[in-house]
Amino acid sequence: MSILNLEEKELLNSVENEEWQTIDNVDAEIKRYQTYANHHINQKHIPVSRVGNAHLTI
Repeated sequence: MSILNLEEKELLNSVENEEWQTIDNVDAEIKRYQTYANHHINQKHIPVSRVGNAHLTI
């Protein structure tokens, strides 16, 4: 038996009440948001070549 918090219960009720609608071009939208996510993740990594020796301390 799982215990849901308030937000999870509201989400479950919303889904069960069929308040969610599918969108056109689902596959294209999934790909678009995957691209956004990949770009965001890649921005978090700073390539070593962009950091000069003056910025490094040992």
